[in-house]
Amino acid sequence: MLRHPWLTRLPVPLLAPTPARTAAVERRLAPLDGLGLDADTMTAAFRAVASYAQGAVQSEVALAPYTKEQGRESGDDTRRALAPQMACLLGTGRYPTCPRYAQGAAREDDAGRQFETGPERVRDGVAGLIGRAGA
Repeated sequence: MLRHPWLTRLPVPLLAPTPARTAAVERRLAPLDGLGLDADTMTAAFRAVASYAQGAVQSEVALAPYTKEQGRESGDDTRRALAPQMACLLGTGRYPTCPRYAQGAAREDDAGRQFETGPERVRDGVAGLIGRAGA
């Protein structure tokens, strides 16, 4: 999707079943088959992973032109530009969790790392479903 950003903007009617799309769904469902999950849980797990992937890519695709348009070449440039506004917001005390994230996220600009870490959390959730299905 990063190589073909227009895919992130396809309207739902254009996602009609085709042999290629059906094969892609099959590849995603097959690892879940035989794990004791009912069809609805398999579908929910499949959709959670697919939604995560699509959302992550859409965010990355949307951010790139905005960053370029603003004349920023890196996440550091963006943080420097937004620092006064963030300091003002965080200084209110209304957002107690945000400072920990803002000051502690060492790899927030590493899209590859974030893309890998997010699905790991989704897989952990799916693994919990599998454990409960087998119980």
